Amino acid sequence: MRRERTLLFRSLAVVSALALMILCDAFVALLYPRPLGPERLTRSVHDTNAYYLDRSDLSRHDVLERSSEESIRVFAFGGSSTWGLPFGHHGSFTGTIKQILDDRFGSGRVEVVNQGLPGYALQDAVNLLEDSLAYGPDLVIIYSGHNEYLLHNATTREVATEHPLAWKARQWAEKHSSIFRLADGFYREHIRETEVYVDFDLDVERYKKLVLPRFRENLRRIVEMCRTRDIPVIFSTVIANDRDWQPATSLPPTEDTKRRLAELRVRTLASEPARRMQIVRQARVDHHDDLPYLFHVAQILLEQDDVETAKEILRDLRNRDTAPYRVTEAINDTTREVAEALDVPLFDAERHFEALSPDGIIGNDFMLDSCHPTPEAHFQIGVELSRIVFENRLIPSLGPEDFGPMEDVGTFENYVHRSLGFDPHAYEETAGYFYEIGLLERSAFFYERILAYFPEDLRASAWLAILDLKAGNLDQAKSRVARVSAAADPAQWSQLLNVFTDAQAIEKDLLQRLLAGEDPTWGPQSLSSLVARYSNAVAVWEAEAVDGVDELVFEQTHASLHHLEFQPVTGARALFVEPVDYVPGEVYEAIKVLGRGSVSLLEQPSADNGGQLRLRLDDGRYAGSDYYQIVIVKTSASGSR
Repeated sequence: MRRERTLLFRSLAVVSALALMILCDAFVALLYPRPLGPERLTRSVHDTNAYYLDRSDLSRHDVLERSSEESIRVFAFGGSSTWGLPFGHHGSFTGTIKQILDDRFGSGRVEVVNQGLPGYALQDAVNLLEDSLAYGPDLVIIYSGHNEYLLHNATTREVATEHPLAWKARQWAEKHSSIFRLADGFYREHIRETEVYVDFDLDVERYKKLVLPRFRENLRRIVEMCRTRDIPVIFSTVIANDRDWQPATSLPPTEDTKRRLAELRVRTLASEPARRMQIVRQARVDHHDDLPYLFHVAQILLEQDDVETAKEILRDLRNRDTAPYRVTEAINDTTREVAEALDVPLFDAERHFEALSPDGIIGNDFMLDSCHPTPEAHFQIGVELSRIVFENRLIPSLGPEDFGPMEDVGTFENYVHRSLGFDPHAYEETAGYFYEIGLLERSAFFYERILAYFPEDLRASAWLAILDLKAGNLDQAKSRVARVSAAADPAQWSQLLNVFTDAQAIEKDLLQRLLAGEDPTWGPQSLSSLVARYSNAVAVWEAEAVDGVDELVFEQTHASLHHLEFQPVTGARALFVEPVDYVPGEVYEAIKVLGRGSVSLLEQPSADNGGQLRLRLDDGRYAGSDYYQIVIVKTSASGSR
């Protein structure tokens, strides 16, 4: 009797605990509901028949409803390349598809639902597709592969990647348990220290082998879900930048790497051609694990016309990249294999762009960075996917007479002028991105493209003048500003200067001096000239090389550094006009005159800290170091200098 009673109490305890968990989960679900993919969509302001996921606000949503009974609904799934980063959904290949289908079937009949989002992997596409089936897609397009190895897409990261049952349990919990989603999100944001876009602490090769079967399974799952509802699906391989993007982006070349490269170039230039090739090939063997070094070895091989060896090295570097957010060969090969095995129409984007690229190696001609296509590449992807739609007659609601050969869609330039999606602001975001990460030639390229399509764009002209100064072309900068000033209203210049951010104070100052007819130069200025230039300057500080995170402390007439991360500062100097100290009613301001990173004020001098002014220097995640100059000025507590 006692045993039965004990068993009864234990059973009741288990049932009560489960019931309590279910009630708690239901309560959490009320507070933090999991929105279905189509419930998070935003309707385009340019086209009421285009929907997308707003990466800045996933809580926003517009009702996804058919505009008419004859409407054609196309869903696209993937990561940031599908989303159209940085141009947005109209700049994505989905914008091209919509325009081509609108031209054939009538404007307003085609609805394009872009469910790509930066960082999303194929598992996210599966989850979104499950949510979307009730909304009646007529066609599904999958362009996915770059984000499969990111840690936050590993489906439970360190543990579940190694155990199939744990992986499936995690998928179920992520979909059905609100408590699990909150706990997992808290772990990812606050406990797990490794960042997803940099090298992580797992065995990369073993980890990649664990991810690949899941990718294959997800492709098959997508086909199964679509075919049970007679929804056609198109797969695409994805493109990556092999030629012009260095692997291991979170690991800038070490001093050893730089020394090896310098030695290699000297040795190759001093050797006969036959010996030169032997030296370069041996370098590949001797330093197999130095990925940045091997990348430059491949560049030397390209210079010497050994294209096949260079191509082999660059492809191998992408596969072995320790910052693995580019698609690997194995991922694209899996997409091809599943497409062939299940008879799914495939656009082989990788092979398509290799055929169009110099030496058959995809690079900056079609890529913005490591994995995001240029606008021209997006256009071509959209054209080729549309061609597959026409050739295979992939929209079930239409008859054979509605298809036939696809008409000539014209050039990309013609498309730009027709499309509302390609506007200067999208190009500016791209150019600004490259400026921020220090790729100034790429930044200038996109500002030039803006002027090619929009010759009167004042902002592009201004930034090109700034880039001219940084390249040492003062005459060209002055000529450019003079040319656009003749056509611009002074109020337009004033409006443009007002949108420069605090972090762009250096650039704003250069532009103002150009407009005033001065001859500014980019680069370090003498400390005494900086003192003369800034009223109320009490100190100026400079360093020849900042490449990390440091704390800079001013006390009386002394400046000291506390190194925090990455490489220590070198070549630091300071000039004091007067001591830095605590004075009631006075505060200090730090003005960054030179340097690509951020300078933030941590603490004003006070009686409690011994009159110390504390700043934080953060050079950001850029390769190499940069020259910094900072001016400390005294102001009143009310803000006047």
